[in-house]
Amino acid sequence: MNIQSLTEDVMANQNLAKAFLENAKGNQHKVFVKYKIDNEYRNYTWEDIERYVLKLASFLIDKGVKKGDKVGLLSNNRLHWLCADFAILCAGASTVPVYQTSTPGQVEYILKDAECKIIFIEDSAQFDKVKDLKMLSSVISFEKVEGVEFCFDDIVDSQEIYAEKIDKIVKKIKNENLVTLIYTSGTTGPPKGVYLTHSNFLHNVEKAGNIIKITSDDIFLSHLPLSHVFERCVGHFIPMYYQAIIAYAEKIDTIGDNLKEINPTMFVSVPRLYEKILEKIVEKVRDASKFKRKLFYSAKDCAEKYAEHIAYGKDFGFIDNIKYKFFEKKVYSKLREVFGSRMRVMVSGGAKLPYELGLFYNGIGLNLLEGYGLTETSPVITVNRLEKNKIGTAGKILDEVDVKIADDGEILVKGPNVTKGYHNKPEENKKAFKDGYFCTGDIGELDEDGYLKITDRKKDLIVTSGGKNIPPQAVENIIKDDPFITEVMIYGDGKKFISALIVPNFDAIKQWAQERNLTFKDNSEMVRNEKVIRLIGHRIEQRSKPLARYEKIKKFILLDKDFSMDDGEVTPTLKLRRKIITNKYKDELEKLY
Repeated sequence: MNIQSLTEDVMANQNLAKAFLENAKGNQHKVFVKYKIDNEYRNYTWEDIERYVLKLASFLIDKGVKKGDKVGLLSNNRLHWLCADFAILCAGASTVPVYQTSTPGQVEYILKDAECKIIFIEDSAQFDKVKDLKMLSSVISFEKVEGVEFCFDDIVDSQEIYAEKIDKIVKKIKNENLVTLIYTSGTTGPPKGVYLTHSNFLHNVEKAGNIIKITSDDIFLSHLPLSHVFERCVGHFIPMYYQAIIAYAEKIDTIGDNLKEINPTMFVSVPRLYEKILEKIVEKVRDASKFKRKLFYSAKDCAEKYAEHIAYGKDFGFIDNIKYKFFEKKVYSKLREVFGSRMRVMVSGGAKLPYELGLFYNGIGLNLLEGYGLTETSPVITVNRLEKNKIGTAGKILDEVDVKIADDGEILVKGPNVTKGYHNKPEENKKAFKDGYFCTGDIGELDEDGYLKITDRKKDLIVTSGGKNIPPQAVENIIKDDPFITEVMIYGDGKKFISALIVPNFDAIKQWAQERNLTFKDNSEMVRNEKVIRLIGHRIEQRSKPLARYEKIKKFILLDKDFSMDDGEVTPTLKLRRKIITNKYKDELEKLY
């Protein structure tokens, strides 16, 4: 069932809490959430979730929560997260999500900046981060935790529901009211609380939801952190609004199993996850017979050629068609089974999708759509279309959003999805907007069809001692496209040449080494091997041919492990924290010069 777009009059009085309650009333016995307990997925209907939400909202009202208040939420993705979020909204307040791996210092900074007095936490590990914070009047835990007075199960068992009171509160919520303060990852400084309203999210929910044709028959497998805007909008508010089903993956390591168990129609992730899935496929192929290896790589080449034909009209002749039909029966249909039998749309965001990866997935018959956005834009600015997926671009601009490219190439955006600004940061707000447009900090260009291509980050520009400006991401993306290389961070601001930290594709190198009777005790020994160093140097040289001389990597360091979120080297959406990485490897990098 498709839900028609709301008229402007209705939209003016609409809010996410109201949308939730209206959908609950009309779908009492329909499944809304699938959540794993004791190794088994259990179904929760709209009636179940509504009861949890109303009980929690009533509890918050008893605790004095009122319009304008902010309530913290510190947890991994789970059924309880969804219930707490909608309960906070139904109590007239707004949610301040905190990423679950945040340090105690980071948690304290965010809760103090947002002026939270109440917080939902997941378990004892998260309680340890907040138990000494004096500004908190109440802590509610999702699991039984010693020292925590209020527990989710106890509240939903015993709390009286104030249905009429909640109804009055929800009816008074305006669409310009605050839904959430989402704190940016802080790649360049302390996190900033981004102010996002009901109208910000409702615009994205309607426009993006219609583009990917969400219906109540869709099933989402949710695994990206709900504390970040991408999953919060696309994997949380959108399925709620269109009455689709949300299933929660257990953890990153179980996504393959969860895909088989849930058999979803919708999947939202970041490029690195799609890369890892392909790497696992390739790993299995390496252990197969020579015939099967040859079959796979021939099929892969054909799929990529077909995807370019569909996206850009490149040649795909009679023989190619015959090959494609053969590979469809023998290879592609089996590869798609990794995502189940019902996958309809996959969305990639949070970082640039490597071109060849987009070709592969779309070529084997999976709709992988790349989009672009920021926390400050709720988040979607552009997304590719099912009817015209221009692989290698971030897609076409959403309706009612105005994008223009500044003289220096920066992407500027204005529209109903754009934040009002940062909480308690008047000076940052002045810098963030120019003539009414939000300055994204990204460099890009629009093609003849209005599709956006991101080329770099403005503030990450490297200026060499020779005065050459180098956009690091543009160089890094070219090098990262190599199958023997997983991650790259280039270095050289103020230097006479460019160097780099390289994370090799350890599985690919192991296979390469095995074919040459080379063995390594561990990754550390591998990256010190002269033959491996020469291999990577050759791959960098080959990939660098399109680059200008001053953009080419002259020296590099091979790392024995990937950049890690736990070490603070990447944000939760896997963007490089360049300053932290540079400081960590500063001595080794400087020795290259």
